[in-house]
Amino acid sequence: MESIKVIRKYEKEVQNIQEGDQILISLAEVGEFTATAYKVTDKGVLFIFDEYVASQPMNNKNTNKGGFEKSDLKKWMDSVLFMAFPDWLRDRITDLSIPTVGEMFGHEDEWDNDYFEPDMLEKMYQAAEAEKLDIVICKSLQYDEETGEVVSPDWSFEDSFLGRFGVFSGSMLKHAGIFQITKGWAWDKLFRAEFVEQCGYVFPDFRSSEDGYFVYMLMA
Repeated sequence: MESIKVIRKYEKEVQNIQEGDQILISLAEVGEFTATAYKVTDKGVLFIFDEYVASQPMNNKNTNKGGFEKSDLKKWMDSVLFMAFPDWLRDRITDLSIPTVGEMFGHEDEWDNDYFEPDMLEKMYQAAEAEKLDIVICKSLQYDEETGEVVSPDWSFEDSFLGRFGVFSGSMLKHAGIFQITKGWAWDKLFRAEFVEQCGYVFPDFRSSEDGYFVYMLMA
C-alpha cells in the first residue's frame, strides 16, 4: 500500500490513517481542501471535508422526492465532483455522500433520521450564504416519544416580536429581545465558525444552561 500524506501536528508519510488525521485534496478546477478522517474501520476510512467544496441545490426543481440517493446533488457528486478528484484517490473512493448531522455534531445516525429533516443543514447554510449571516435559526416541531404525535408549536409570539425583520441583529431587538425570539439551546442554530472564533466565546464548563450562555452571548 502506498503511503499517504496526512497533517497531524506535523506532516508525515504514514501507512495507516488514524481518526483525526487530515489529508490535503486538490480538486480539479475547484481548489484545495483538507479532509479529516472521521471513522476508521476494517472496510476503510470515512473522510469529511473540513469546509464545503461547492454550493449545489439538492434538486434543480423544488422537490425532495426520492431523497438524497435520487437527487440531482447525488448525480452531480457521482459525476462532476468524482471526476475532480485526483486519479490516485479516485481509485480508492467507494462512495461520495453528504455528512449526516450525527457525523458533523456527534449524534447517532438513527437519531438524525428521526429528529432532523435531511435538507435542514443545506437550507440553513444557503440562507447564511445568501444574506452573509453569522447565525441562522430554524423553527422546529414538537415530538411526543410515547405517542409518536408531532405537533407544530405556536410561533405567533416570536413572529410578531420580529415583525417584518427576517434578518436582524441583537441591537435591533434592543438586546433583551433575543430572549423572546428563541430558546437558548444550540441545536436549532447554525453559527459561522469565523464569527464564533472572533467573539472568543466557548461553552462554559458548568453543566446547567451552558448552551444558553453560549447562544445568547453570541446573539447579543
